[in-house]
Amino acid sequence: MRILFVILTLILTQSTSNAQVVSATLQHDGGSREFLYYLPPGYQFANESPVIFAMHGLNNPPVDFMPRTLFNDVADTANFITVYPAALSSVIGTSWNSGTDPTQSADDVGFIDALIDTMKFLANIDLNRVYVCGFSQGGFMTSRLACQLTNRITAIATIAGTMHTTVEASCVLSKPMPALHAHGTADNNVSINGNTFLGLLSANDLVDFWINENNCAIPPITSMLPDTYADGLTVDLTYYPFCDQQTEVVFYKVNGLDHNWTGPSNDIYYAESVWHFFRKYGVPTSTPVEAVKQQEISVYPTLATNEIHIEGANGKALWIHSINGQVMIEKQVENNDYYTINIESFPSGSYIVTIDNQSFKIIRF
Repeated sequence: MRILFVILTLILTQSTSNAQVVSATLQHDGGSREFLYYLPPGYQFANESPVIFAMHGLNNPPVDFMPRTLFNDVADTANFITVYPAALSSVIGTSWNSGTDPTQSADDVGFIDALIDTMKFLANIDLNRVYVCGFSQGGFMTSRLACQLTNRITAIATIAGTMHTTVEASCVLSKPMPALHAHGTADNNVSINGNTFLGLLSANDLVDFWINENNCAIPPITSMLPDTYADGLTVDLTYYPFCDQQTEVVFYKVNGLDHNWTGPSNDIYYAESVWHFFRKYGVPTSTPVEAVKQQEISVYPTLATNEIHIEGANGKALWIHSINGQVMIEKQVENNDYYTINIESFPSGSYIVTIDNQSFKIIRF
């Protein structure tokens, strides 16, 4: 068992709630590793909480990256913990050992592995719901973590950062990995087309890697997100809903976006979209009796035109949302053994039906 030595400093307590940002230091590999973590207002140590490890980009330390992501805003209502690890310095700056920096030799994989254990000790995170999201070079590090800590990570999201060819060549997954990738077409820092000389996969190559590893059915479902905001952006969605062990692969191509992280005034809100993707994976641990009760719920047909049928969900809360997070229906199921919902008004595409912490995937044609 690891012996953990952690130094904690409370750096912010929001006056309107018990939300906290904590600065901490973990001793690892003969040195001191820094990280921040955020506890939302509804956090209680007695309850296991899902967690997002947010990996910053080159020279973008957690104290700057944390407010940029807006994950804390989403966590305030979704009630997950967010952890912001800090990379170490190298010749090119504050950099992860992701394969993209030949001057960086830090044991970053071991650091994140130890940090997962540390957060279990500090905040009682749910080890079945450990998610990793990285931006830019943090995206490359996220890909490496997915390959080398597969059994510890539930799902990943990479934003404006793909995978290095050396990581790709050595990646051996022990289980399928749900993966989301988002990339701007006008990104001049990490081109959506990759860089052969530097060994950077293109966005399409990264998506191909994940659909191959997860054995996804093809062709994908393609659509465009609503062009709601006058932000000069449009978003193409490519979605692979049928992969091994109920995993999925999602690709958002953001037309016109540079090397940036989008927010609530854009056609895609990265923090919210990433959370909507993550929350489908890693069902909380239940007792055998609860598990039997959950198994009684059924939603069918999977491929529907006008309506879906629900059995075994009497009186339970139900909501249906699209793959981009739009809530289509939110209601209480009536006390009928056999319940029908009309989806004729839904646009063609993929939807998630959530009942009693269970998720069911349907597609409307």
